[in-house]
Amino acid sequence: MKRVVFIASIIVLASCGTEKPELPNPLDAQVEKLTIENTRLTSESVRKDSMINAYALYVNEINKNLELISTQQQLIDSRRNTGELGTLADEAEVVENLKNIAELMANNESKIARLNKDLKNANLEIGEFEKMIISLSEEVALKSNEIYNLHQELENIDAAYGELIDALQERDELIDSQQKQLTQVWYAVGSSKELKEHGVITKEGGLLGIGRTNKLKADFNHEYFTEIDLSEVNQISLGGKSAELLTSHPSDSYEITGESGAVENLIIKDANKFWSASKYLVVVLK
Repeated sequence: MKRVVFIASIIVLASCGTEKPELPNPLDAQVEKLTIENTRLTSESVRKDSMINAYALYVNEINKNLELISTQQQLIDSRRNTGELGTLADEAEVVENLKNIAELMANNESKIARLNKDLKNANLEIGEFEKMIISLSEEVALKSNEIYNLHQELENIDAAYGELIDALQERDELIDSQQKQLTQVWYAVGSSKELKEHGVITKEGGLLGIGRTNKLKADFNHEYFTEIDLSEVNQISLGGKSAELLTSHPSDSYEITGESGAVENLIIKDANKFWSASKYLVVVLK
């Protein structure tokens, strides 16, 4: 009986010692793999959405800048087409418009460069945005060309305007010169001795030095005369006991004033008439 129990115990122990281990379930590994992949895809999707939102913001800013650039261009074109470019204020405003355009263009180029860099570093496939960036780059390049042409046109306008200003200045100078010639007159006042010594008058006629009269020299010394504008001067100081006009001037166009037997001033009452016969006035004082 004891032998039977012993044998049974051996059989039981043998049975326990040879039990097969439990094998891993292949479905669990597949689930874990799918979970990891799902986490990766979710993370990538979130990152992609974040990048798309950032790109959309950049694209909107670039488009807004392009609209502002077009507005600045229209302001310049409006002034150019209506011929309002001319005053310093107009030119200053155009310069400010061009400055704004330059800043907006630089901003756009910077944003596009940033978009390209971020898209490359992100290592994401965002086909629509890649196409959009290419399109924006082309539009910015086109706008840059338009701005360059606008600069060239404005430079040509500025050059033409400069030539016009030069021509107008030359015309004004010519008019001023002609006007000055019309109103430019000269006078010389002094004693007979002074005027003779300075080559203004000479004595002619008479006999043996008696009865000679003062005459304006044919080649008188022009440097001794004082130049005035007949439209501005209507009084000439004399200062003597008497005065004799050697040049021809209508008697009703002037008067000589003074007190106590002296002559003080020559008053020109009608300038155009006074200087009509001679542009030179010579007064001999005694």
